[in-house]
Amino acid sequence: MSILLLPSGVGITDQFTKYKTGQNVFQSDTSRWITSNAVFTLGINIYNTGFISWRMWQVGSENCAVRR
Repeated sequence: MSILLLPSGVGITDQFTKYKTGQNVFQSDTSRWITSNAVFTLGINIYNTGFISWRMWQVGSENCAVRR
């Protein structure tokens, strides 16, 4: 999933090279790249949090089985 951030990062960088001083970032073509980057970052964070939680639950369950 992290590979999805690469094109949006490149797109943001490309749009910032075309950025003019005083131009509002969120009213230009850059806003699409910023939005996609934010969505991909949120998705990656949710995925990783879920995986870490699942792994902690799995290890905790294994420890409970060993203790009994």
